[in-house]
Amino acid sequence: MGKTTRLTVSLDATVYEWVTRAAAAQGRSVSAVINDAVRRDLVRDSLAHMPIVPEDDALTTTAAAAEEARLAAAEQARLAAGEQARLALGERG
Repeated sequence: MGKTTRLTVSLDATVYEWVTRAAAAQGRSVSAVINDAVRRDLVRDSLAHMPIVPEDDALTTTAAAAEEARLAAAEQARLAAGEQARLALGERG
């Protein structure tokens, strides 16, 4: 852990019980458990408020790639069907 700052906080009795039990179960200090909980909550909160830019959205990118692959396959099938039709007409003629 880097630089630390001492801070006094008041916890309600239930939260204090949860923290002390979690610390004991994990073999960690109460301070470490509280620090981790605060970090997780702040990160989750900040991530929840971050806008999703469609260009950066992995699902959008994956969907676009799948659509491109589908269109390419359809074009290949169309070209192959046209070639087969030309061959069939050539064989008849």
